[in-house]
Amino acid sequence: KPTLENMGAGGSIPADEAAAKEAGRTDDEIALYKFCVGLQDGSTKAVSAEGCEFGPPGAPPLPIDAMLGICKNMVGALPDWKSLCLGIEKNEDGTYTVLTQQCCGAMKADLPAVEGTPFPAVAVAEIPEEAKIEMTLPVEVGTYTMEDGKVKKGLYVGEIRDGVEGAAEPTPAFVEMWKAGPETQGFAGFFKFVGKPLPAPPADDAAAADAPAEAAPAE
Repeated sequence: KPTLENMGAGGSIPADEAAAKEAGRTDDEIALYKFCVGLQDGSTKAVSAEGCEFGPPGAPPLPIDAMLGICKNMVGALPDWKSLCLGIEKNEDGTYTVLTQQCCGAMKADLPAVEGTPFPAVAVAEIPEEAKIEMTLPVEVGTYTMEDGKVKKGLYVGEIRDGVEGAAEPTPAFVEMWKAGPETQGFAGFFKFVGKPLPAPPADDAAAADAPAEAAPAE
């Protein structure tokens, strides 16, 4: 796990910026690391480009301010939540493949609903017995785009990776949900696990128009 002495990836990225540069880490890599581990305290914002968007799996990209607002709301209920940045690799097209893992910890306080989102309130007293554990997501593979040394976009589409150095052991139920598809990835997977599944997204207009009326679910 990352400590004060290293920046994840099995200790290969020094946390001290001068040491990181001395170790050959680029400014982009250092900014990406800071972005990925700063969701909980909002420090992600300092390395976000203007118009930055973040796309969690199973959801459309959100403006970074909206994403940080959701994270701030969740930290109150998940005070031990940490984000790990476990690998950064530059691609031929200039984007970066970044390996991250969310170690959510146990839910310790009620989670308020998030205004303007489908995310419901969750009371600790109401979560299922199996959700009263330290929750750890699988290692996720994100594609990041940089602009002038800051993150312009981070996009996750549900790809996960096993056997990553420095990773924590993921909760099996979350691995299964990520493998099942976008309907149970990201925030949707979390809310399903704590007993508050999100409503299904509205059907595509064209698909809805083509569907026979009798195919509609009964009320």
